[in-house]
This record gives sequence, C-alpha cells and structure tokens, in this order.
Amino acid sequence: MRTKNFLYFKICIALTIFLIIFTNCVKRPDVTFNNPYDPQGINYNPTNSIPSLPSFKAIKIAAGGYHSLALKNDGTLWATGYNEWGQLGTGDNTNRNVFVQVLSGVSAIAAGGYHSLALKNDGTLWATGWNYYGQLGTGNNKNKNVFVQVLSLSGVSAIAAGGSHSLALKNDDTLWATGDNFSGQLGTVTNNHSYVFVQVLSNVSAIAAGSAHSLALKKNDGTLGATGWNYYGQLGTGTNTNINVFVQVLSNVSAIAAGVYHSLALKNDGTLWATGGNSSGQLGTGTNNHSYVFVQVLSGVSAIAAGGSHSLALKNDGTLWATGQNNYGQLGTGDNNDRYVFVQVLSGVSAIAAGYSHSLALKNDGTLWATGDNSAGQLGTGDNNNRNVFVQVYQH
Repeated sequence: MRTKNFLYFKICIALTIFLIIFTNCVKRPDVTFNNPYDPQGINYNPTNSIPSLPSFKAIKIAAGGYHSLALKNDGTLWATGYNEWGQLGTGDNTNRNVFVQVLSGVSAIAAGGYHSLALKNDGTLWATGWNYYGQLGTGNNKNKNVFVQVLSLSGVSAIAAGGSHSLALKNDDTLWATGDNFSGQLGTVTNNHSYVFVQVLSNVSAIAAGSAHSLALKKNDGTLGATGWNYYGQLGTGTNTNINVFVQVLSNVSAIAAGVYHSLALKNDGTLWATGGNSSGQLGTGTNNHSYVFVQVLSGVSAIAAGGSHSLALKNDGTLWATGQNNYGQLGTGDNNDRYVFVQVLSGVSAIAAGYSHSLALKNDGTLWATGDNSAGQLGTGDNNNRNVFVQVYQH
C-alpha cells in the first residue's frame, strides 16, 4: 500500500511540473490596456497600443467656443465637442469627443460661441444651437439642435459667427447681421437685438465676428470697418468707446480675424497687424499692454485666426506661429506657458482655426491636427484629455 501511495505521489508531482512548463510556453502576453476598438487585444502591439485608424481629412475647419466643425471634400459637415445648446446639430444635446457627420451639401462653415452656421452649395444658410438673442436668424429666440434653413436669407457667399451674433455676406456684396446687439456689434446704428438678418453695409468682400464686435473689409479699396464692443480697443479706433455703426480703422487689408478681446488684420504686403486686449500676449507685441490702434507684429503671413486670448498666424512657407494665452496648451508649444511674441509650432500647414481655448490646423495632405482645451471633446481625439502639442485627429 505504501508503495502504491508513493507512486501516486510521484505521478502527481510530474503532472504538476508538466502543466507549469506547458502553461509558460503558451502563455499569451498580458494586454495592459482596454481599447474600445480592439477589446480582445487582437491587434495588440507593445510599441503602439492604439490600433491603426484612418486619418480624419478635411478642406475647411472652424473652431467655436468649445466645439469644432470640419468640412470634408465631399461637402459633408462634421462636428465635435460641447453640445448643451445643440450647436453640433446632432438632434440632441449630448457632447461628442469624436467628429460625427451632421449635414451634407455644404460649402462653408462658421462656429460661434454656442451656435454654428453652414452655407450650402445653393447659397442657402443653415443654423443650429443657442438662439437667445436671435443669432440663428430664424425670427424667434428658440434654440435648435439640428441645422435649420434660415428662410429670410438666400444668395449667401460667406458667413461669420460671433459670441452671440451672426454675419452673412451676400453675392451682391451686401452685409447682413442678426442676434445680440448690446454693444452695437450688428452695426445697425442702434443697440436693439435682431431675430432676423438685416442689411447693414454694402460693397463688402470679407467679414469676421468676435465675441461682441464685428469687422468688415470693403471690396473696392481694402479698407477695414469695425463696430461693437471696444473696451480693450479691439476696434482699433484709438479709444475704448463702443460704436454701433461701422467706422473705418485701417487700409490696404486683405484678411481679418476677430477674437474675444482683440482683432487681427492681414495687409496686402503680408504684414500682420493687431489691436485690443493683450493681457496674455495675444497681440504678439512682446508685452502684455493693450493697444487701441492696430500695430504691426509679424511679416510674411498668409492667413490668420483669433481665439479667446490667443492668436495664430500661417506664414507663406506653411509654418504655423502662435502667441498669447496657453493655460490649456492652445498654442501647441509643448508646455502651458503664455507667449508674448509669435513662436513657430507646426509646419506643412494649409489652414488654421482658433476657438476660445483650443486650436485647429489642416496640413497640406488634408489631415486635421488639434491642441488645447478638450474638456468637452472639442479636439475630436476620442477622449477628453487636454493637449499642449498638436496631435493628429483620426476617424473613429
């Protein structure tokens, strides 16, 4: 009996050793991440824990308060980010952290504080989002969470969305405005809000809308007109008095951009000029002193964008330069330190957009890159983590 028990004991030990050796030989490497696109870890790669995703490609971009819009080459409009007021046009009020398609047949886009505008190929204007002041131009102040056609306006060629007002440029070069007018940003010579688009100017070639001010570029001579809130000198009139009618402030201008507290103007010779609030260095003058007139800050520039308290400039060689507030990483410098002069942050860029505290860039190959505040998913990266360098956005 003792011999049988001893033999049984030896067999058990041998089987245990065999199982241990076999298990170690076939053991699968531990998958140390939970990837929603590969929950079983089939595509696990220790050097790249994120499976390959297609690049998100676009031809036009727009950055709002806390949301982003992108227009693809097939005319489809895509949106991501904050959606409490329906500004994404998804039919609900749920935030998104990846771009989702919301409209088709689109040729131009604009993103405001909490509303969005889309220009269709047929010249019709569509709007969604917050409408308390009539910024959608629908004739009432009811919010929308899907894009609706603005029936009072047609034949539109360009659009701009401000904090709580909207601008539209018609094919006949007339400028139309709607929404909040508390500071005179509509340029109607009154301070009455409007729930429908009203004509305010003629012979206009380009428009820009800030938080509570508006800019318009005259077609025949490149003179820049400004109206609205001027507390920080963002109109460039030499004072800080609000104005409720467009007044001329600069000449020989080819492009314009309006931020929350400041304004940018690109002259025909490629020089960049800035005015307004500068507490974070958004003017790029090397100081944090406000300016009540336009001052030259950069040269060799081809495109500009103005955010909450930061500015972007695209140079002729495709390099992207940034200055101003950087608390969320919106400059893309790899840190969170403000800048008081423009610094280079990216190359191979073809288009730019600046939101309240985030930035977007299109590269020459059409890929979309983003940096800054991502608390509402406005970067479209599939998460809500802020970035302080430009990261490529992928199609989820």
